[in-house]
Amino acid sequence: MDAPLLSITALHKSFGPRPLCIDASLAVQAGERIGLIGDNGTGKSTFLKMVAGLEPADGGTVSLRSGVRVALMPQATHFSAATAGEVLAEPFAAVQQAIADYERAAVAQQDVDDALARIEGGGGWDWQRHVERAASLVGMTDLSAEVARLSGGQKKRLAIGRLMLERPDLVLLDEPTNHLDTETVEWLEGWLCQSGLADIVVTHDSYFLEAVVDRMAELRHGKLRTYEGAYSDYIAARASEEALEARSTARLTQLLKGEAEWASRAPKARGTKAQARLDRFAAGKASLAAAPKARVAASLAIQRGPRLGKTILELREVVAGFAATRPLFTPFDFKLQAGERWGIVGANGMGKTSLLRLVDGTLEPLAGQVVRGKNTVVAVFDQFRTNLRTDQLVQQFLVPEGGDTVFVEGAPVHVSSYLQRFAFPPQAHTLRISQLSGGEKNRLALAQYLLTPANVLLLDEPTNDLDILTLSVLEDALQRFTGCVLVVSHDRYFLDKVCTGIVAFEPAAAAATPPTLQTVQGDWSHYVKMQAKRVAAAQSASGSKKPQQRAKSAHVGQAPSVAAPAARLTHKEKLELAAIEAKIEAADAEVVACTAALEDPALWQTDAKAGQAAAANLKAAQKKSQRLFERWETLAAKADT
Repeated sequence: MDAPLLSITALHKSFGPRPLCIDASLAVQAGERIGLIGDNGTGKSTFLKMVAGLEPADGGTVSLRSGVRVALMPQATHFSAATAGEVLAEPFAAVQQAIADYERAAVAQQDVDDALARIEGGGGWDWQRHVERAASLVGMTDLSAEVARLSGGQKKRLAIGRLMLERPDLVLLDEPTNHLDTETVEWLEGWLCQSGLADIVVTHDSYFLEAVVDRMAELRHGKLRTYEGAYSDYIAARASEEALEARSTARLTQLLKGEAEWASRAPKARGTKAQARLDRFAAGKASLAAAPKARVAASLAIQRGPRLGKTILELREVVAGFAATRPLFTPFDFKLQAGERWGIVGANGMGKTSLLRLVDGTLEPLAGQVVRGKNTVVAVFDQFRTNLRTDQLVQQFLVPEGGDTVFVEGAPVHVSSYLQRFAFPPQAHTLRISQLSGGEKNRLALAQYLLTPANVLLLDEPTNDLDILTLSVLEDALQRFTGCVLVVSHDRYFLDKVCTGIVAFEPAAAAATPPTLQTVQGDWSHYVKMQAKRVAAAQSASGSKKPQQRAKSAHVGQAPSVAAPAARLTHKEKLELAAIEAKIEAADAEVVACTAALEDPALWQTDAKAGQAAAANLKAAQKKSQRLFERWETLAAKADT
């Protein structure tokens, strides 16, 4: 086997009394794709920076194979250049300088060999063609676009384009899916899998991890642990570990109970054996104290506002935009019912955040009417967390008027106790917000948001930077919330777990026509299936021989190609098509049942093997559902010929 691209040995790093890495070791081979996860604040971003050479380690070594190029795409995208084209040209700064040097030397009739060598080594004379191709791949067609005017998703796509142009061997991606629309996320999955590059990806997006990585790594209690396989394999392995830890803790607790009873009898003579028992008692207590504790409260309460009235929210022929000549979408009718949770999806820059601003009243409609019920109380969670003041202390942020009490469901709770529900240890309560990691900042913003009494929650990209445990608890809290939820998110698992309906921005056929808003009852996966059916029906009605398939394109903005006509259905296939929708529904019901079984805590408390079997059953059920749906697509396409 060739030497690894990257070798990390005994790496350790601390910020003051806060250890991040204690003893991290890892080897990355060419083409290997590793997913890195861990709780917020455990040092994942710092770990990537140490690998990239941007952050010094306190000890240990980071070694790269000779000639290996590393490119890091951080969580936050900051650009010094003014336009998209200038950003994408940055990796070619050296070749641009070499071309300028060549032209000066040629005019002065001086030696041009050095300049020519630098030009060839830096990407060649046609570097602008590479820029244009990368811009096209990530959907940034306007190279003159001002960076300051780009949306969060457009900036992220621009960062991906620049990273591609750096021609790395090893890619380090820190929350690459933040702010990206679903189509671009799927394109990025395909690009990473097909590029042949090695990469280390920090993300909470479980669907992304499942699609991309072939090995998982977790930073936990300062140690770096690795697991072979995709995300689902990691989940099964961690479940076994947790079950073993729970049994070990229970045995240790029982042992300590017996030792404590003996110690309380205070024997007068402490012989060698007696002292050994006392030593064992002290060591057991220390071991139990060091055992992993619950990191985030098992459940979070969302403050309920007043009882919802008959009218909650209605959008009547509403159009949004920033100029009468530039509507963001065609007139939209929408009526919100009690208990509904709608996910808002669509490409970057289409107007998802603007739709939320229409609802909360910070943006007036260009046309139509927004009707809010007299009892409707809206709370907004914005994607950029603009309410966070980095100079404030963590505790001060929750009680800006002073005092030490917050109110949770009407009951007073000490602010320190409330912060610990969000996994902020006491020593973090007096830190400045600027000292927190990106995920910790998001968790703090969430802690404040959940203190706001409301009956309609508007959340703009709430999952960005959250660790998987906090994300799971948030999903559960939203599911139990008795009010209504409108959430903009790119996280497909989150949309599947939380949403009862999808509002989708769907592009019009003509480029000059604004998109339409399509509503579908059900979660994200159901929307994708319904969308495929509608596309198939539209293709059939227009006389096309086969519906377009929604696929990961090599180009973010490129429509999938239309395949050649298929043969007509045989009699056997007609019978199969007639029966397959019922089979799909049954398979989807099986997925729901397997998911419910896997989420039952009692399953893991009794037998870890039963939990592993349940996880395998869920994976098999999901594959069966997908296989049946793909078969339906094939048969439906043939039926249209």
